[in-house]
Amino acid sequence: MKVNIIGAGITGLAAAYFLSKEGHEVNVFESATEPGGLSGFFPVEGMYLEKYYHHIFSGHTALIELMKDLHLEQEILFNKVKMGFFYEKRIYPFATARDLLTFTPLKIVDRFRLGLSSLMMMRIEDWKKMEKKTAMQWLSKYSGEEACRIIWKPLLKMKFGDNYDRISAAWLWNRVVDRKKSKEKGGAKETLGYIKTGYKILFDALVKEIKEHGGEIYTGTTIEKIAAQNGRSSGVMVNGELMNGDVVLATMPVPAFLRLAPSLPDDYVRSLKSIQYQGSTCVIIKLKKSLSDYYWINVSDPDSPFVGIIEHTHLLPSEYYGNRHLVYLTRYSSSNDPIFSKPHEEIYRDFAVYLHQIFPKFQVEEVEQHWVFQDCFSQPVFVQDYSRIMPETSTAIRNLYLLNTAQLYPESRCLNSSIVKARDVVNKMAQENGK
Repeated sequence: MKVNIIGAGITGLAAAYFLSKEGHEVNVFESATEPGGLSGFFPVEGMYLEKYYHHIFSGHTALIELMKDLHLEQEILFNKVKMGFFYEKRIYPFATARDLLTFTPLKIVDRFRLGLSSLMMMRIEDWKKMEKKTAMQWLSKYSGEEACRIIWKPLLKMKFGDNYDRISAAWLWNRVVDRKKSKEKGGAKETLGYIKTGYKILFDALVKEIKEHGGEIYTGTTIEKIAAQNGRSSGVMVNGELMNGDVVLATMPVPAFLRLAPSLPDDYVRSLKSIQYQGSTCVIIKLKKSLSDYYWINVSDPDSPFVGIIEHTHLLPSEYYGNRHLVYLTRYSSSNDPIFSKPHEEIYRDFAVYLHQIFPKFQVEEVEQHWVFQDCFSQPVFVQDYSRIMPETSTAIRNLYLLNTAQLYPESRCLNSSIVKARDVVNKMAQENGK
């Protein structure tokens, strides 16, 4: 089977790896100059760092197994980290039952309700029971109105904007369960992992293995359209030339797929267009000194330009980066938000100035270097009953398959989920094409 894959992010490369190992002929096309996608990287202090924050939960078995298969398991480092919550000019520890019981912005009865609702959600085994309700409906009922007002509504609103009250409770369930897996029993900290030399080593290993198995990877190459004839995909157009194949796997976001795909049935197009996206903005700063003891701080303040502070060098120690400290400041916005047309220097300045309000000892002048990265289609909006509109990997065109973050529900975008789905779609392609 000859497969043309569009996109060299983790989904495209994992699929290419599995296919090439099984003896299939694979071509991978990537418009960027290097693989990575949303896990793309850049050099800093002799290392490579991802443009958007990454960490590994202990339950991410597909990623861990892939690393073992590539003889990279020794590169995974797990560390205990602290989580915090910024509210009304103060940072509160926010990871354990004890933290919840001492969270004074809530009355004691509301603290107990919040803790019990988290335990209740962790004990739910079937996420499908959750998706008929929105996250806000479920949280209002079990966590209480005060916990929703102070904690949940601000966080959901900063992640999903005006769609905050439409988000599926199943999505929230997955987030809670993932967090549960990362905690040691009775521990005061979460245990999260990272690839010691950066995720570039994973992508380099995948590229090497794919090529050694006869696959080809074309970076800096833009697909002009997906070719089809008689309702069947026949290849992709590159620089005016048809690259024939038996199967096409598209791994780009839905809007990009619709621009490239051949004539599709109207009802199928309408269904795909109903999927909305949130974009991401990440400002990364390099400092001589650490900001705090916390790896992750959720920011509950409507005036804040960012929702999260992720001090990466609590996950991988600063010694790996020349004793410099690296911090992500992250924001989510609708894909048409004006922030995506703002100059990057203006975004950086807004973020850095507000960071001083959270950490008064921090001065903007202390930033030695900064970077700004943005992506308009990083996170699908998983609304209530999303499985009803979630696209199948098989499309309306025979032998044309689609796999992207819109099909990871109820999980959030992460490498582990993408690897699992890549394996699934490879098996499906082989089965449907008798290979």
